Amino acid sequence: DRRAFAGGDDSQVRAIAQQVTADTPGLLPTPIVGQVMSDLDAARPFISSIGARDMSAIPGRTFSRPIITQHTQAGKQANELTELASRKFKVDGVDFVKETHGGALEVARQEIDWTSPAAWDALLTDLQEVYAIDTEDAAAAAFAAEVTGAAANTVELQTNDLDGWILALYQAAAGADASVRRLPNAMWVSLDRWATIGAIVAQLQAKTGGNGGGDSQLDAFAGNMLHLPRFVVPSFPDGTVIVGVKERTEFYEQRIGLLSAVEPRLLGVEIAYGGYIAYGTLNAKGFRAIVNEV
Repeated sequence: DRRAFAGGDDSQVRAIAQQVTADTPGLLPTPIVGQVMSDLDAARPFISSIGARDMSAIPGRTFSRPIITQHTQAGKQANELTELASRKFKVDGVDFVKETHGGALEVARQEIDWTSPAAWDALLTDLQEVYAIDTEDAAAAAFAAEVTGAAANTVELQTNDLDGWILALYQAAAGADASVRRLPNAMWVSLDRWATIGAIVAQLQAKTGGNGGGDSQLDAFAGNMLHLPRFVVPSFPDGTVIVGVKERTEFYEQRIGLLSAVEPRLLGVEIAYGGYIAYGTLNAKGFRAIVNEV
């Protein structure tokens, strides 16, 4: 750039260098602002819906949950002094197998001392969240596979509209009650079915002036349809809708938590986070899967 002197003519000019931030990149800091951002959701919706039972007092590699397979019998007496109805009372067991889940990491001391925000806290949080997601996925996958794997436990969706869903849900509820003499108290759906059912609920609300049919909103997975609580399980395979009695499937857990060991010769720390889990369905007949064959 060339600038004229004050009071001078065009021939009297001087050169002025222009200084900008691009000339001093070594002096410009790059601050790290706020907490470490994570896209993990460790809420465990399926496990939360049925409740996690404490397994810390249960010894052994496996354990069994007793279930009645045949009840006694009662009936009208044909005549006085004639024999009453009689049938054996039978109890069988559903075996639960313990599994160990967890993750480990070897961390350099420099990673702990030099990072800001400290990587240590973020690492510990990430280990816990990944463990939560892993155990949720394992239990949810086993539950969905057991229920949907039996043709007798399925109800066909005749039409993918309001009338079709209402019919299928009531057929599913009737089927579950006929099998275990308990009306369903929960509905589990995959992410794509949450979107479908949300639209159906919106139609119901519009037809009833918002006074009935269910509750659903875009900013939350919680809701219900026909007053049946609905739980969204993002890890379910697409197209999954299961209606049933939530007490007929169980999840057990004993968290070990965080373990750590200093490694002096490496100037490092080895850490691990994990726990024991066991899960199973006591009676798959207490559930019905709605399948879309249309």
